[in-house]
Order: sequence, then C-alpha cells, then structure tokens
Amino acid sequence: MLRPAFKPGLAQRFVDEVAHLRPDVIACAKDICSYIYDTYGRFPAHVDAFHVPGIWIQAHHLALDYYDSIYVGGYSESQAEHDRHWHG
Repeated sequence: MLRPAFKPGLAQRFVDEVAHLRPDVIACAKDICSYIYDTYGRFPAHVDAFHVPGIWIQAHHLALDYYDSIYVGGYSESQAEHDRHWHG
C-alpha cells in the first residue's frame, strides 16, 4: 500500500508549481545515460553507484515542525526521538 508523502493538497500544488523539463531535455538525458550503459555495461560507468567523491555529509537536527507541516511521515522514529535520547 502506498502512503502519500505530502500532506493533503500539497502534492498537487507541488506538481502544478514545479518547473517542468522540456521533452527534448529529458530525451537528451536518456540518450546520454543509455550511451554510457551501452558502452560500458553499467551506469555510472567508472565509479560505484553510491560513491560520490567531493561530497561531504552534514549531520544536523531536523526541523520537525517544518517536516510535519509538509510531509506525512517525513522522518524516522529515531529522528523524532533524537532530542529526547541525546539531549535529555
């Protein structure tokens, strides 16, 4: 069973307001990805799929009120309980 990500009414608003890519831009991206897969037998071709060199991860406290205002179940139970467990 699929669970909605957004609060009622926000999903359609997001779809209506987000900029849409032109079909030729989507076709170009598909062609590039297909070329890489067809040429090298995998995608991405030369790095592990989960290896992102040069990217750092930042740990921070989630603004739970923000996530609650937009999403249904927008964070995990451990994220919800973080303050209680780590900050008394």
